[in-house]
Amino acid sequence: MSFRPLLHSPRRLSDNELDLYDKYNAITEDMQYQIEQLEKLKVDVFDLNLELKLAMDKLKVGNFNIVEIYTGTLKERLKKQWEKLKKNPKKKSEKLVSKSEIKAEIEKAKRARKAYVKTTQVRHRLFDRKLLKSHLKERQAYIVEEKHSETGFELFKKQIGYGYKGLCITRMNPEIIMKKHKMKAEVVWLTTEEVKGVFSPTDLPGIMNKIDLFTKENKKAVVLLDGLLFIKNSTAFENMLNLMEHIKDKIATKEAIFIASVNTDVLAKEQREQLENEFVKIDGWRKGE
Repeated sequence: MSFRPLLHSPRRLSDNELDLYDKYNAITEDMQYQIEQLEKLKVDVFDLNLELKLAMDKLKVGNFNIVEIYTGTLKERLKKQWEKLKKNPKKKSEKLVSKSEIKAEIEKAKRARKAYVKTTQVRHRLFDRKLLKSHLKERQAYIVEEKHSETGFELFKKQIGYGYKGLCITRMNPEIIMKKHKMKAEVVWLTTEEVKGVFSPTDLPGIMNKIDLFTKENKKAVVLLDGLLFIKNSTAFENMLNLMEHIKDKIATKEAIFIASVNTDVLAKEQREQLENEFVKIDGWRKGE
């Protein structure tokens, strides 16, 4: 399971936060089950339910200190109720799913995915290698539609060969990129790792400032952004599109070229259309993709 942060707080949840959510979810679940048992025993549980709701509301917004206070007092009140009844609460038993049920659901999901891809997948033309015979137009922002980033990197390297200074912001480790593509360019790592000199996929102002500074320092510049879907999945499509539009505006005022590789098949139809309306599209698909 993966967690996507709230739109107004586009950051990765820490391991400690995830542990706290897990801890208090288990506590509130147990308390809810206890209250249900007390209600069946004809106990007035109105105040207990109210206090539990307050705790759960605070848990939703990650206010763990207040959750601790509410669950602490509720724990004591529940204990007194059970002592008064001279009974012990039952523990909620977990219902295990059979292997056959899991297998059936997986097959169902596969069929649904196949049907979805069939109705939404874009029919692509293969990359026209004639594009490599002349350099791309300056002051333009291009999206290269492809499953992998091979075409984007090839176009990027070709522009460097035409005398442009290159900046590559990539999802892959820079050492691997330099070894694989053997190109003279500045390569910056786009990652969630906390390492000096890298960019987080949620640090959109930082990415924008880096591109702006690079195009100011280099009269003729080409920028490749390899990791658009990583940015989209870490923040939101709207944030990714805003970043692209800002870059497009910056590029339009300089002797620069911007290239971004993206697999548009994984986007919704309206999202694909937004990208294609805003940027120059290049079919970058290869045989076998």
